[in-house]
Amino acid sequence: MPTIASPDVDPLPSTANATTHNGPRSGQTAEGDFPPEESNIWTTKEMRVLKKHVQPYKDTSKSSKADYIQNTVIPELQATWDHRYSRRARKEDKQLHKEWKVKKHRIFNWFRNHASNRIGVKLEGLNSRITFQTVFREEKSAEIDSEVALLSGNAARGSKDWMKFYQQGRKQVEARLTQEERDRFMEILEEWNKKGVSKSMKAKTAARQGRKILRQMEKLKWQRMGMRSITFEGHYDIEGKIEYSMTQTSDLALDDVRIPSFGQLFPSELAAFRRAFVQYLVHISEIEKGVANPALPDASFHEKSLKFSSNGFPIVPSPIYGSTGREVAYAQKSIIRIYMNKVYALAKDRPGSSVPWDALERRSAEMIDPEYWPSSIPVTDPSRLRLESTSAILKLWRDRQAQGDIPFKFSKVFGNGYDIMEPLYPSNLFDGLEAHPIPPPPAAITKRRLRQKAIRLQTQSSSDSESSNLSEFDNGRGSPASAMPRTTARFEVTPETDETPTDAPSRSSEPPSLPSRSSPTIVNPSSSPTPEVEEAPPKPARKIMPRKRTKPYVGTAEMDGPDEESSVPPPVKPKPTRRIQPRKRTKPYSDPLNTVEEDGVQTGTTQDTDNTRAGRDVTCDAFVETVTSPDTDETRARRNVTSDALALQEASLLAVAGKRQRKKTLKA
Repeated sequence: MPTIASPDVDPLPSTANATTHNGPRSGQTAEGDFPPEESNIWTTKEMRVLKKHVQPYKDTSKSSKADYIQNTVIPELQATWDHRYSRRARKEDKQLHKEWKVKKHRIFNWFRNHASNRIGVKLEGLNSRITFQTVFREEKSAEIDSEVALLSGNAARGSKDWMKFYQQGRKQVEARLTQEERDRFMEILEEWNKKGVSKSMKAKTAARQGRKILRQMEKLKWQRMGMRSITFEGHYDIEGKIEYSMTQTSDLALDDVRIPSFGQLFPSELAAFRRAFVQYLVHISEIEKGVANPALPDASFHEKSLKFSSNGFPIVPSPIYGSTGREVAYAQKSIIRIYMNKVYALAKDRPGSSVPWDALERRSAEMIDPEYWPSSIPVTDPSRLRLESTSAILKLWRDRQAQGDIPFKFSKVFGNGYDIMEPLYPSNLFDGLEAHPIPPPPAAITKRRLRQKAIRLQTQSSSDSESSNLSEFDNGRGSPASAMPRTTARFEVTPETDETPTDAPSRSSEPPSLPSRSSPTIVNPSSSPTPEVEEAPPKPARKIMPRKRTKPYVGTAEMDGPDEESSVPPPVKPKPTRRIQPRKRTKPYSDPLNTVEEDGVQTGTTQDTDNTRAGRDVTCDAFVETVTSPDTDETRARRNVTSDALALQEASLLAVAGKRQRKKTLKA
């Protein structure tokens, strides 16, 4: 007898299709093309509760959404069921407990489908994933077009009549695919996800959505971050020709109308950069076509650069030399890791498998034969190896490859639970391996060679400048100071000057060059204030002057004016007689009170003996007598001798100081 529901209580929904529609809906369900009506899943009271909590659920943070459903929504829904799914009832009836789990799962899915926030950043053409259908439509595009044309009665491609039969034609072509074609498409899909789609698909996407994506990105950068930018891009069209475009924020008319664009303020600079960018694209195209030689590669290796033989076995890459002419350890470690991962994936017959380095380190003797690995080097993660070890491993592999042998392979692989099992190499994987000789290293570009070349050029330019300056001096147009070679160059920004019409084009036509020490150079020539290199003023010949004393010696008048005819000293006031003691020095030096004069030439500091002490006393007595005695010819002669001794002392001290300063400069 059928059960009649009470008019005051809504009937509970059936759980017959609980496993069919309990997940997020992406447009289709597991059964059928359309989801069931929500009235068949939720009652009227349940829908009223669910819709009431949509906006509060959206306003809740992501980490608290599940708690909001569990603590707020579910209790209100349970109240509409007259506590049928209470904890006590679910504990007593297991079938009711299963029914409640399905119901609870539906609640979470309903909020995920109906109350989720929209994606904040969505760029058309960039949010789609590469799937099997992407590869299938690209590889079978011609066959699909012919099938659709046959079904639509040769309707124009892209018209409404043509689009009506597109899905039918695509399904018919897909149904005729063989298993080999499906496997090949799966391999292409894996390659596209790692290295990018094919060139033809890139060209089609760029022609269809490239301009739109660029404008969307410029708009997003301005609205979200306030960025003003100019984007230059270049790509190939479907015929292989180069196309380029420029997108700038000012083109979107989002900024203040009073702000000019970059091209309005700097038209010549923008045109020059556009020309240079086009030349850059042409140079890239020549490198890809093999017309031009690429620059020296960087000292790194990427997985997409790995090449394979005709049977699919990886080839050990050639050495990647840096600027020093040697292979860098970082590049060697990358080569070893990538190569061993590829060989291990072939041995397991599972693309994408990688080597479990910790497990391999413990059982390396069982998995790798000694002929494929140097005996003195442990099998471990390549990041733990030193340069000597990585060089030895690659040398062994490359030598075997140069002779046509197998460079490296695994004799065993890990199965489930790290059990040792036999490898699953294809039968013809090692057939017909070709020999690949090792290319010689290029000439090393060392810092020493660059420094020697710079010194040679600098010496040549300095000698040319010195010879030109000396010739001018000989002809009477120069001075001894200007003939000295200059050793410094000074950058300074000079104010803008008025130029004649004849000077302006000549200045702008000169190419920019780097400053040198031999001649002044203009950097970045333009009509605006320009940083120029000016010659430093020549240093005058240094005049050796006597050291200043707080208390002048007697007889300094003759030193101040040696060229004057009158050498009469100023009058000296008589002072009381006192004995002058020699000053203590931490370092011996030539002192007039502690020197011996031979034929008017000082011989330096001598040992303190009775004779030297007697000579010092005589000298002190002479000073005392000079101060106390009247100014006669004899006292003036003694004063002249003392002043000459001081001048020689000052000259020797200045020479020593100059040598020390030059040594510091050379060390710096």
